[in-house]
Amino acid sequence: ICDSDPRGQRVVALAVREPHRYVYSCREKDGVELSCVPTRAKGFTSQESLRHRMRVAVTERITFSDGDEWLKVEPPREGWVPSSHADGTTIMVKIGALDAIAVAQANASPLGPSMMPPPVTA
Repeated sequence: ICDSDPRGQRVVALAVREPHRYVYSCREKDGVELSCVPTRAKGFTSQESLRHRMRVAVTERITFSDGDEWLKVEPPREGWVPSSHADGTTIMVKIGALDAIAVAQANASPLGPSMMPPPVTA
């Protein structure tokens, strides 16, 4: 398979897709639009966007052969966002592991961890 067309433009890029369970914060002052698919092409932007300092859950990361990295944002805002601009300036900043933050929030609940209902066994 050729990775470029007759004009020399790249048409195929290798990508590594991996699970990535972290919480990120948007660092872009003007916010950033989410894409339906991990591409910088303008026709694939979704209706969703992230505001400055908005925190989101990320469950997947795709890294392309050119080093471009995209993050899969989970609902309520759903889509793909690049971790940095094409020039290398940072868009998204990693805050912490998603599982660790969920556990900390459960422990800080008004009911406390001991007041949680017992697990249901079959």
